[in-house]
Amino acid sequence: MKRWDVRKGLPYRSEMFDIVLATEILEHVFDTDALLSEIWRVLKKGGILVVSVPNVCSLKSRINVVLGGLPSYVEYHCRKGTAGHIRGYNLPAIKSQLEEHGFRIEEVRTNAICFGGLFVPWRRRIFAWRDNNRQREEGQQ
Repeated sequence: MKRWDVRKGLPYRSEMFDIVLATEILEHVFDTDALLSEIWRVLKKGGILVVSVPNVCSLKSRINVVLGGLPSYVEYHCRKGTAGHIRGYNLPAIKSQLEEHGFRIEEVRTNAICFGGLFVPWRRRIFAWRDNNRQREEGQQ
């Protein structure tokens, strides 16, 4: 596993990768905007970003809240035995953040738990690509 300070940039040249996998990582990062900007930078034009994040609006999460607990995947301690989640996502939140960074959502898939025919979303996996027809706020393409 490599560790780096995303504020210093990813240690790769611009437009180096055809695909970037960011599975179960965004919820652990303080500056997700910096990370997504760096992912944009290192992706080739038309490159694909695959993102997976826990769904804080899952059935399990909702039941926890109704019973007086915290939503699933939300923690207030960063100690041994916790996952270190510092950010919570649901589908509108992750889609919005990706689109703000110039990614175009191609596909959304959900892992789910089925209870006698009831389909309950658990985690979201998003397939997005670098949309070169969209201008980002910084004026980059």
